Amino acid sequence: MTRMKANIIPSILALALVASCNSSSPGNNSSTTTTAPATTTTTAPTTTTTTVPAFLEYAWQFDRPSDYAYSSEVVSLNDGGNLLAELKQLPADAFWTSVYKDPRVLHGPEYHACTLDPDKNIVAVGECANFQKIDWESELMISKYGQNGQLLAGWPKFYAGPGYSWNEGQNVIVDAAGNITVSGYVISTSRIFFMAIWRFDANGNMLPGWPQYPVGNHAFGTGVIQDSNGDIICCGGCGPTGYDYLLLVKYRPNGVLAPYWPKLYQVAAGQLTFGNNLIQDSDGNLVVVGYTRPPSSANDALLDKFDKDGNELPGWPKVWDSGEGYDEYFSVSQDSNGDYCLIGRCQGLTEYFGTWGSDGRLLVTRYGKDGTDLRLAPDLRPPDLSQR
Repeated sequence: MTRMKANIIPSILALALVASCNSSSPGNNSSTTTTAPATTTTTAPTTTTTTVPAFLEYAWQFDRPSDYAYSSEVVSLNDGGNLLAELKQLPADAFWTSVYKDPRVLHGPEYHACTLDPDKNIVAVGECANFQKIDWESELMISKYGQNGQLLAGWPKFYAGPGYSWNEGQNVIVDAAGNITVSGYVISTSRIFFMAIWRFDANGNMLPGWPQYPVGNHAFGTGVIQDSNGDIICCGGCGPTGYDYLLLVKYRPNGVLAPYWPKLYQVAAGQLTFGNNLIQDSDGNLVVVGYTRPPSSANDALLDKFDKDGNELPGWPKVWDSGEGYDEYFSVSQDSNGDYCLIGRCQGLTEYFGTWGSDGRLLVTRYGKDGTDLRLAPDLRPPDLSQR
């Protein structure tokens, strides 16, 4: 859910363009030295030396190739190889910040997710709240930026569905034709939360058959993908609290609900289960990450897998408990070996609602396609609780 604000904060989009380089790998005697603009130096147990920027002090060596995005902020490290944590040289103009201030009185915009379109423009989604109203009121907001951080002409676009006072985009994907699919939720004038899926063409015009509000009372949309057949699949949660069941829905590209969908799941009867994000893996299965909450306990991190028809596969889900506080996975990717690479948080002091990722420790781990935990224990950063 969105974090409601007492004051008006302009939406800020920040991007780091990271220069790539090759990493050392087993059987390769070559080594790579990269320098970033800082003075802290770490030496991996090979001939490779990396200078680590002060804001990226949580770098370490992995014993297997992978493909993560992590840091105390957000930095992509996508080279793989044996030295995944090897940092890259950053050009002087690698970082920019673009701020959008809505010209309307007492309107507060906020972005939640972004991706690239076929022209390498940045597509960002969120909502723009109207604080002139006593009741909750917002419009779905979609913006396009060039690679230089400049807002493109004609953007942002706003959309509010009839009968829905609050409209919020949580995630976004763009297909090869430039069509934009947004997942999120809306709140009706009677205060019922509905999962929402919107589809727009490359110019921001709503496509025929959309939007769709598949489940309500209460429901949230989070992760969204377009599968190998072109269908739109969204995950999230629903139920009396909105977090009672992991929710999966599938639509055809024209907005027609696929037969036998939506799907609802719980790790155990009566146990809260929620999906934060999903991918389709190399076998065509759906891999979902999020959290579950045993009775009288805090959240545990959840990794689950389903076939293309939404049937949970034997031997799944996989649940991990740090033993202290709130644990959850936020994102999943699959590397070239087929392993699932996950990031999230653990040992959080507060629940998901209103504080997504704002406390606890960084959680990075991996599983094999068969569900085997490939690490003795997930790697947790910072190294001790005093550095939360």
